[in-house]
Amino acid sequence: MTDHKIRVAVVITGLGLGGMETRQLTVAKYIDKQRFHLDFFCLYDEDNILIPEFEKLGFNVIVVKVFDHSRPFPLSINYFAVLKLAHLLKKGKYDIVHTQLPYANTVGRIAAIMAGNNSRIATICNIEGRSLLQQLWDKLLGKKSRKIMCISDAVLEYDMSFTKLPKSRYVKIYNGIDIDRFSRKRVGSPKIDAGISDNAFVIGSVGRLHKQKDFKTLLRAFKILQEKIPNAFLVIVGDGPEYANLKRLSNALNISDKVKFLGARVDVPDIMSCFDIFVLSAVYEGFGNVVIEAMSMEIPVISTNLPPIREIITTGENGILVPTGKPDEISREIERLYNDENLRKNLSANGRMTVENKFSQYIMVKNIENMYEENSKASPDNSIR
Repeated sequence: MTDHKIRVAVVITGLGLGGMETRQLTVAKYIDKQRFHLDFFCLYDEDNILIPEFEKLGFNVIVVKVFDHSRPFPLSINYFAVLKLAHLLKKGKYDIVHTQLPYANTVGRIAAIMAGNNSRIATICNIEGRSLLQQLWDKLLGKKSRKIMCISDAVLEYDMSFTKLPKSRYVKIYNGIDIDRFSRKRVGSPKIDAGISDNAFVIGSVGRLHKQKDFKTLLRAFKILQEKIPNAFLVIVGDGPEYANLKRLSNALNISDKVKFLGARVDVPDIMSCFDIFVLSAVYEGFGNVVIEAMSMEIPVISTNLPPIREIITTGENGILVPTGKPDEISREIERLYNDENLRKNLSANGRMTVENKFSQYIMVKNIENMYEENSKASPDNSIR
């Protein structure tokens, strides 16, 4: 093997507390630093709460303010900053430019083309939420990409449906989580400091407070449960544009005393360890990081029946699937788990086993390392048309 490290520029929209951002931190923590050199280029200059974590691991994080939060895409683009990014990518002599998240997938690949880098990899992480303009960019730039990495079969099939690129251009690598961090053995049994009694039955959820996550359905399901499980509490971890609407709804449903909004947190495993049940009520997902995080924590999971979630959960074996937008179905399954301790234990044990066998950080990072090695050695011109 050559002594040359494979140099990778990871271009990402931001480094907040989202699923893809924390996934990238996991890659940074576990990638073989003897074989790979990674630099991170962040295109927002706000809310980058994870930057210090990357720097603690010894990685360079370069903030190039390409996007302005206050303006809609593509008007938000600072084109002089795009030129600066292209200059930095060329100067860094990277073997691979790996872009992450939609805006960075567009701008990062354009900058890589300008820099003359031919080993471009884009990560596609969702199956909804892309505008027609974004789809057009993804189709055009997909033709100029060495590989398109998708985080589930559902995402891969969705992306192929409009790019019309051959399947050989794609690679599927499931997200993986740090199963040592998301472990009950590590966190013990802390309490949530949110006015919740010791004998409470805690229903939890984690996610950005966005319409995609459909927390309104979860709140309505919890309302139905109030008479059936008087000691139940609902804990929601996350922040986002729907916060005020969700608070108003919890007040209108007269459940605000039993619903705790904890905001964005960095101690998610500690909070999750207090959950008796985890619920994902989303209407679409690209994968479902929070599902495997809860499963790794040995928490029984109820999730909406989405294509990528079906790649994780077999209902009745390692979790329970319910239809989207059906609060009565969610409340019914929560009540069933509340009354069946053995089922909760079985789902918890099988869930942890599923994550260890398919979705650990070790599996994900090994697959990414293989992808980097294969594509750094590829011919610079012939395979990109």
